[in-house]
Amino acid sequence: MLERIAGTGDLPQMIATLASYDRIFGPISMQTLSVAALVGQTLAQSGENEIARRLLERVARDVIRAGVPAHPVRLTALASLRDLHLESGDLESAIAVQTELAGGWLAAAGSEAPQTVDAKARLASLLMSSASAPEA
Repeated sequence: MLERIAGTGDLPQMIATLASYDRIFGPISMQTLSVAALVGQTLAQSGENEIARRLLERVARDVIRAGVPAHPVRLTALASLRDLHLESGDLESAIAVQTELAGGWLAAAGSEAPQTVDAKARLASLLMSSASAPEA
């Protein structure tokens, strides 16, 4: 059902679903956090970057509280959060999030997994960009 809602871009319906899941399953259930990550991504796509950032940060934090720090929902939220930081020009925060993302993929899939290799390569690229950026 969530894929259908997300495909329509019906943000109010997605937010209502999130509120319902929060009441039914609780704020740190994986069902609620999955919907919250989807809402955060949709908010970011619609230009609501500050609200999206706060929601995605909550998802990343609460998945850890739920006891599954390398869960795909958290990794997806971190990737979206990294993109938001890059879009806003906050390279330092993007590097911090990418570091978490690389560690998450390492824990979830192992050192040789394509996702881990890609996450580490993106981290290296961000670090190189940071090193070559002019001092403010």
